[in-house]
Amino acid sequence: MGKLPSHRIPLLLRLKDVAALPSIEAAVTNVLVNELGLEINYRAFEALNKTGRFVLLLDGFDEIPGLFTERSVLEHFRELDKLVEPGWEGRFEL
Repeated sequence: MGKLPSHRIPLLLRLKDVAALPSIEAAVTNVLVNELGLEINYRAFEALNKTGRFVLLLDGFDEIPGLFTERSVLEHFRELDKLVEPGWEGRFEL
């Protein structure tokens, strides 16, 4: 398994895959360990994310299964909100 690089780490979350896992925490851990080969758990990710070490790329809002109900939209955004740190307003790019 690899070590964490010293630069910002892009983390691509395919939202259709996120929806298939039990939580955003499980989805992030899956990408970090299985796709990027990093030896890191979700708590370590949270700590590093607070310092801006990750660039989070969210792909496929239109591919989330069952997204098109009001309740589902709110639930998905509540999960994604766990990735946002307080004070990050203005740091998002579309």
